[in-house]
Amino acid sequence: MPSAPSIRIEHRPSRWQRALTLTLVVAAGVALAFARWPMAGRILALLIYAACVALVVRRVRQASWSAVSWSADGSWRIACDDGKERPATLQESRLFGPLIALRLRVGDAVLRVLLWPDSADADDLRRLRIRLGRESGQGGDTAK
Repeated sequence: MPSAPSIRIEHRPSRWQRALTLTLVVAAGVALAFARWPMAGRILALLIYAACVALVVRRVRQASWSAVSWSADGSWRIACDDGKERPATLQESRLFGPLIALRLRVGDAVLRVLLWPDSADADDLRRLRIRLGRESGQGGDTAK
């Protein structure tokens, strides 16, 4: 689609995602704390759970990016938080209701991008959703 305009998504943290994540993390912790297990089992389960949550938070913070752009010629670029812009290749895209999931290869690494409705400009997300649907030919499920 060479006539398609370039799309640049400037990322901002999603309040929806943070609220949902915090709710689920706290609910799981409360469920472990009040399980009908011996006290030692509950403490051990909570410690393991806290370690897993810490590892996931660390991993999410390491994969930091500030913008993703899709040029009219079909090439992708990722602007990282360090200020550098790197070329990327779209491997897969999925549309889940209001969410847009992208899997991009950046060098040797794979970057998974999940765009929530409040994580970028609504018009940019709409244009990206439409273009992904056209490119895939199936309404939003591409595998390349």
